[in-house]
Parts: sequence; C-alpha cells; structure tokens
Amino acid sequence: MNRSKRLLFAIAATAMLVACSTQGKVYSQLAQSKKTEDAAWNRMFPLVQAECGYSQKTRAKRSEVVQQSQCITKLVNQHIMPYAAFPSALVEMRANSEANAQRYADGKITGEQYDEYADINYEMYRNNQQAMADSMMATAAQKDQTMAILAGGLAQGASNAAEQRRETYRQQQANRPIQTNCSQDYFGNVHCTTY
Repeated sequence: MNRSKRLLFAIAATAMLVACSTQGKVYSQLAQSKKTEDAAWNRMFPLVQAECGYSQKTRAKRSEVVQQSQCITKLVNQHIMPYAAFPSALVEMRANSEANAQRYADGKITGEQYDEYADINYEMYRNNQQAMADSMMATAAQKDQTMAILAGGLAQGASNAAEQRRETYRQQQANRPIQTNCSQDYFGNVHCTTY
C-alpha cells in the first residue's frame, strides 16, 4: 500500500473513531453534569431550611412566601447554578417559582394550588432538562452521522484513487507498442523477449 493510500485510510479510520465516540462522550458529560447538580441540590436543602425558614411540613404565611422564594432563588444562584447541567432551565424554574409565590401572596391562588403549581413547575424543569439533553444527543448523533459519511467518503475516495491508478496503468500497458528483442547465445540458440 503506497503512502498516500495509507494516509487516506488513516484519516478515514480516525474520522470513524471520532464519530463512534462523540455521542458516548456527550451522554457521559450529561450524566456527570446531572449527578453533580443533584448532589448540589442535596447539599443545599439544609441551607434552605436554616436560612429561608422553609419547611414542606409547615405552610408559611402568605406574606412570607415571596421572601422565602426569593431566599431560595438566592441560594440556588449561589450553590446550584455553578453546577447546573442546564442553567437556562434552572433560571426559568426559579422565575416561575417566584411568580407563583407572588400569586399566592396576592391571594390569587390557594395553598393547595400553590403546592400543585410548585410540583408542576419542578416537573417542567426536569422535562426541560430532558428536552435539552435529547437535543444535545440528537446533535451528537447528527455529528456522528456526518463524520461517518465523511469517513466513508474518504475510504471510498482512497479506493477509487487506487482503482483509477490501476486502470491508468492497464491502459498504458495496452497502448504501448509491442517490441521484441532477440539475442543468440553461445550455442546458437535464439532467445526473444516481447514487451
């Protein structure tokens, strides 16, 4: 195998290797980011109860709910945001939380509705995270497919180039004029070579 052909095959093999690993790397990074974020949430819960006076077992007064929600947002920004897998989803969730707290404080929704909206808001947050993760994985899959096509094209190109060289050589050989060289050895035998 000549040098240029080896180089083309090496490029194709590298492209295939990159393509195969891209999606796996994205999945691994997402999983690690999610794990880190979840650990940060778990570390923050005691701070929420201590600093914000929040407990799921006791309902705060309407006048205190907005302050508690703002306090939680402050802690989230300090302790969760640096580790957030998808910061934009987290910002949206906290904005919805504060809006719901204000609606509850204004008497526009009941305590039960406030709790229900909090659950829905958190579920939306997790769904947004999943949608963003799916989008990233789809992008990685598309990149993998593109790389595979490129790798296939490089390999096919190398194969085509080799076949073209062989065909050119065959044509050159077919078009060469036929020559015959003859010689006589010491014993009088004639030997001819045709090429």
